[in-house]
Amino acid sequence: MIKRNATNRSRRLRKKLYVEEFQVLGFNIDLKFVANSSEDDLDSFFEDFLDSATYQNGLIFGGGGTTEEFSGFIIPMERYKSATEDDRKLISDWLKSNSQVESVEIGELQDANADF
Repeated sequence: MIKRNATNRSRRLRKKLYVEEFQVLGFNIDLKFVANSSEDDLDSFFEDFLDSATYQNGLIFGGGGTTEEFSGFIIPMERYKSATEDDRKLISDWLKSNSQVESVEIGELQDANADF
């Protein structure tokens, strides 16, 4: 395993390891859906979420869950770009305003490539 905090690395190695100026930040989301949401409601929710909240804002979402709750991670589409506090707010506001979402938790910005 390579130490992520080693010093004196070449630019090429820093880029390969996604560290220092190449570090990528993203954030977790955890949400619970309202009770008795139908599959059609959830399909519509995910289509809207992926299109309106993420893709149109240059973000990518990956995650999974059930018809009751869902978790995932969001990062920018652009390589070597990090998510921002504005991205966190945008996603939080979008999710909180959606009628299918009962509760939502947005994580802090964190290194998307670090071991968790």
